Amino acid sequence: MATYHCSFRHGSVGRGVSHANYICREGKYGSVRMKEQLVYQESGNMPEFAKKNPLDYWKAADEFTRVNGRAYEEIEVALPQELSHEENIELVKSFIASELGTQHAYTFAIHDKPAANDPAQRQVHAHIMFSPKVQDGIERPCEQFFKRYNAKAPERGGARNDTRFSGTHGKEALLALRKRWELAVNRAYEERGMEQRVSAQSLSDQRAEALAKGDHEKAFVLDRIPQEHMGPKITYTTLREAAKAPDKEKFYLEKAHPKARRYFVAMQQKRLAQEIVALRRERILTLRENLENKRNIQELHTAISDTLLAAPTMEEKAEAAKQIGMDLRAQLTLAKQELKAAQAELRAFRNTKDNYLLSEKKIAQIANDVYTKGETKRLRACAANCKKLKASIERMQTEIASGKLAEAKVAELTAKIKDHQKRYRQEAAGLPEAIAKMQARLAGEKAQAATSEIADAIRQRVEIARQRIADRQQRIDNLRAQSFVLQETHASLQDVRRFTKEQERLWARVRTHAAEVERIQLIDDPKEKLRFIHAKQVELHYQKQGIATRSQRLNRFHAREDFARNAATNVYTHGRYRRTYLAQVKETKRLAQELKAAPTSWELRQAVMVSLAKEKQLRQQFEKELETPAAQRSIERMVAARMEKNYVLESRQTIMAETVAAMDDLEKELRSMEDAAAKDLEKQRAQARANQKEQSLSQALRAMLNIPEARSTGGLTASLRDYGNQNVKDRALKNSYEYDFD
Repeated sequence: MATYHCSFRHGSVGRGVSHANYICREGKYGSVRMKEQLVYQESGNMPEFAKKNPLDYWKAADEFTRVNGRAYEEIEVALPQELSHEENIELVKSFIASELGTQHAYTFAIHDKPAANDPAQRQVHAHIMFSPKVQDGIERPCEQFFKRYNAKAPERGGARNDTRFSGTHGKEALLALRKRWELAVNRAYEERGMEQRVSAQSLSDQRAEALAKGDHEKAFVLDRIPQEHMGPKITYTTLREAAKAPDKEKFYLEKAHPKARRYFVAMQQKRLAQEIVALRRERILTLRENLENKRNIQELHTAISDTLLAAPTMEEKAEAAKQIGMDLRAQLTLAKQELKAAQAELRAFRNTKDNYLLSEKKIAQIANDVYTKGETKRLRACAANCKKLKASIERMQTEIASGKLAEAKVAELTAKIKDHQKRYRQEAAGLPEAIAKMQARLAGEKAQAATSEIADAIRQRVEIARQRIADRQQRIDNLRAQSFVLQETHASLQDVRRFTKEQERLWARVRTHAAEVERIQLIDDPKEKLRFIHAKQVELHYQKQGIATRSQRLNRFHAREDFARNAATNVYTHGRYRRTYLAQVKETKRLAQELKAAPTSWELRQAVMVSLAKEKQLRQQFEKELETPAAQRSIERMVAARMEKNYVLESRQTIMAETVAAMDDLEKELRSMEDAAAKDLEKQRAQARANQKEQSLSQALRAMLNIPEARSTGGLTASLRDYGNQNVKDRALKNSYEYDFD
């Protein structure tokens, strides 16, 4: 954690040696166990008389400096705990070289200890102890070195004092020194690629600068009261007392030292502001996550529509469906895992004491309790106890007055009443006056300002908890919507895979029928052709009926938008929409049916009115909850995903309709073939009848020629010739006999 601290102090005469021993852990401080660990110590720029032992310089400063003079100056700086000890040593040496050069004797030490108010943090700091005497190259003994400076004859007097940090211009020099330390630390961060930065400015100046640059997040974090330095005594005393307290937060707010309380409130404000900034960033990440999820789902839809349906062969479609299914299952598994983790996180967050959602009344009570150090809480408890005792006394008196109790029970209750009345008098003694006095105290201007400040801090924390819970709930809703969409997409993918198989099967069936029709066309025998035609017509008829029936049944699986919207709303509200509102609608319809059967029933009419009012209340409640843009977007996504299955069903029905149309074309062709075959069969049958008649005539003629009368007729001659139609040519024979040869 980047922390800035740079302070400057003047060291009075007589304390130089002691302070040098303290920072270097020498002398009496070398054998005492200190909370601060010595990391490094070094001295430099010592004059000739202190070259061997730097401590001699500070002894001489205490001894020979005038009483109202300065034995030493000290710069105390906080070092970055993100850097190693070696890097911090290098940073301090560089700062000393730029600030003191070679003209000031110095001793510096680096200490490291756990932060008193946060043991998880390290508090690394440096004590830079230097002499205000400026070395000008003139060798002086220690007795002369610390005497007053002689401007006319420098060799006769002591070394000149550096007055940069004293007098009227000392404040500007100190501000410049603090700024240079800020630049040195930030340069060290920048050289190592770290994002941390420190500032020497006050919180108000930093906030104004952040607002000028447009960094509203930083300005928001800086809008707080500054942390007040408590000092080691108050710090460690407060820590010891806080360790004994059962509720540390209550201790800091009610019983701690005012400086400790202000420090605690400042830390709380800083932490809350940082949490708010983190919360805003979480919202941005959630929005980005939603956009990424939408993009992934859109890519899946594109892959299903473009890759799967456009694949030319069944093998390519199966491979594409397999790959898309693997990706979809992976996303669905990840979404379910994220949803489970988010729900667990929300439960843990709700169960944390700091995240309790408090009402305004409770916030005001806590603020009053903090300001009065728990006195208002004790008065409320006393008043509640009095109220409870009074109610118990009235209840027992009512039981006795009923006259239904036995004498022993009456005596027992009478004794209890007396005991309760005694306790009531003890509790209520002086309570109204104490309450009035406390109300007058809290009505004062100072009390109002203090309680308002405390209430604002509590309200801010409660608002953060409320926002974080709402954001986590929103993320859970988004994840549930995403899982719903992925599940519906997975179901649509399964439908598409079934559809592609069904499409291939129907097309194969149409191709088989077409090939069989072509084979029937090649049959020469009309009778045999008609037999095959009739069989194929029957087969096509029943297959068309089956396909049409299946296509009609698919209408039952079409998703209706109102049903899809109800399902999406139920998912978004975690099932509450179905359990409460839809169940109430169903109950209202049931009562309405019963009222229709018994219209004179007053009880049923009242029940219907109550059910309608409850249904209206629930509808308004859900409408208010679902009117947010985020809810509308999630529901629309789920509705669109549910309605996508209609596309696959319509595609299946379209393919079935196309198959039926192709079969209709085959039936038309078969009817055409049937008509032609029927004509051919009729011609064949006519030819067969003519042949049969001719055969019969021939047999009759032969029989006639064999009779005796025909043989005795002298001039009768008959000529039978084999013509194509085998007609009898002898008209005389035709006229002589009554046979019809036509």
